Amino acid sequence: MKCPECGNEITSEMKEMGLCYECGYNLRKAAMEKWKREEEKRQEAYKKAEQERIVNWKAAHPDAEGKYFQYKTIVVPDKAYGQVDTYAIESTLNRMGYEGWRLVSTFTNEVGKNLSSFGVGGISSGTNATIDETVLIFERVARIE
Repeated sequence: MKCPECGNEITSEMKEMGLCYECGYNLRKAAMEKWKREEEKRQEAYKKAEQERIVNWKAAHPDAEGKYFQYKTIVVPDKAYGQVDTYAIESTLNRMGYEGWRLVSTFTNEVGKNLSSFGVGGISSGTNATIDETVLIFERVARIE
C-alpha cells in the first residue's frame, strides 16, 4: 500500500500508527473519509430502493391508500426430532384468518441447543443439536382514514 499523499510505501508499523512517516498524512482519516463516502452511497441506494419499493407497492395495492396495518408474529416450534408441526401451523393459519389476519411472510429460524455434556477421566461426551422453528408474520388493516 502506498500513501495517497506522497506515494511512499506504507509499512505495517505506519498502518498501525495510522500515519505516513514521510509526509505526516493521517491514514485513519483517509480511511474514515472513504468509509463515509461509501456509506453515503449505500444510504442513497437504500433510499432509492425504498422509494421504488413504495411506488411498486402502491401500484400493486391501489386500494390500500389511507389504510394503516397492524402486524403480529407467531413462532411455531418443530416437533421433537425436527419434524415440522404442520397441524400447529395449519391451526394457527386458520385461527388467524378467522380473526382477520393474513399471512404476509414466513421463514424458518434455526435455534441452537446444547443439551448435555460431561467428562470422566479424560473421556468426554456431549450432545449438541439444533431445532428449527417456523416464524409466521401476519397483517391486518388496523384502521382506514
